[in-house]
Amino acid sequence: MLYTNILKLVTALLVVLISLSVGCETSTEPPSEEKEEPYFKPGEYGGDPLEGTEHLYNLQGSPDGTKMVLTRAYTPGKPFAPRDQIWVLNNDGTNPKLIGYNFGGADWSPDGNKLAITFFPGAPYTYVFTVNLDSMKARQWTGFQNSFFSKRTASNPMWFPDNERMLISVWGKAYKQPYERGLYILNSADGSVQGPWWRLYRGDFLEMELIL
Repeated sequence: MLYTNILKLVTALLVVLISLSVGCETSTEPPSEEKEEPYFKPGEYGGDPLEGTEHLYNLQGSPDGTKMVLTRAYTPGKPFAPRDQIWVLNNDGTNPKLIGYNFGGADWSPDGNKLAITFFPGAPYTYVFTVNLDSMKARQWTGFQNSFFSKRTASNPMWFPDNERMLISVWGKAYKQPYERGLYILNSADGSVQGPWWRLYRGDFLEMELIL
């Protein structure tokens, strides 16, 4: 019996010693980054653009088909250049004109003379602007004290065919916000507001109700 217990103890010690020696011989350094495959390869969704190309998105043609508006993600080779730049250019790519930056997309007015834009200077703040492409003057519609949309939570303006009204989305809920989350109609001719036509109850589940 004593011999059996001693044999078990010796066997256990040998197992511990072998484990320690193997552990000492095994490298604890992290794997080389060169051997790791990137999650997205260049040109794939979410990856860096292919060499010689850019990340351009939110392309939208003008109503007469002669121009386009697009968002340029950043300036290649300039990491501190403004991001999310809005550009207007001819449909053949010529005559590019910078409208501004930190914008979350743009929508052409039906007459082709204005853009409705979401200004996104930083999370979670958003504003709605329109830009007259003839005069290059911008008008702010939301996010200031004397406006109906006094908080910085409105975004995604879209023109109606009448060239005056815009559909406005309010997804956020700021402190002491006097209006509900939902979809509204803003008249750019007189500044009047109607809505909400859709009311957003719970942001986590995006539950909405149609208001007739």
